Amino acid sequence: MKTTMAYLRVSTLNQSDGDGFDRQAASVGAFARTHGLTILDTFRDTLTGKTDGLDRDGFVAMLDAMKETGCRCFVVERLDRFARDLMTSECLFAECRKRGISVYAADQPGLVDIASNGEDPTRVLIRQIMGALAEWDRSVIVKKLQEARNRTGRKGGRQNFGEKPGEDNVVRIMVNLRRDWKSWGDIAKTLNETGVTTRGGEPWRRTVVAQIVSRAMASTFIQQIPKVDSIPHFRNGHG
Repeated sequence: MKTTMAYLRVSTLNQSDGDGFDRQAASVGAFARTHGLTILDTFRDTLTGKTDGLDRDGFVAMLDAMKETGCRCFVVERLDRFARDLMTSECLFAECRKRGISVYAADQPGLVDIASNGEDPTRVLIRQIMGALAEWDRSVIVKKLQEARNRTGRKGGRQNFGEKPGEDNVVRIMVNLRRDWKSWGDIAKTLNETGVTTRGGEPWRRTVVAQIVSRAMASTFIQQIPKVDSIPHFRNGHG
């Protein structure tokens, strides 16, 4: 049976991506079973609208794993889950072609290498049109979010986690753990075990951690945070 990797990507542009990893994994898994593929491993990236580029830890780790295992293909849920930016997707596809890697999409009827230029210019044109539409859709979402922020005003609207007193320390811990290559799930587990709760007093979930850290690491402020060697223990809140 042919082996493959699974690549999942979510953004933090809208709340519908909250459970995106589970949905994508189910779709990719069903596609693999239908076409006789065995998934060796699954790799994930969480990217904001501002960072949907080539800096992808999960994608790089997948390429390294494919080099070690000899696996020559991976499956995504659909083209816009690979990348919403046309230039980004074409650059990533070019890297796949250079390495001899095939890319399959679970929304396709068969094992169609969506990264291949092949000898069919129409297929290339369709792929690029789909990439352009995905980029347009992302721009529409960003515009709607910006308009919503303008209507409510940052001061009067809902504040992101980290903007209220005491929460910045929790964000620093999250970022430092991520810098130590901890997974989103591991970060959530560490916070829960040390008594840190969400603003609403609930346990942390990996999807929420991913959103907060991705937003924080995209800001110029968080990039100046010094690295810490240990995690303080919290009691009754955030310290």
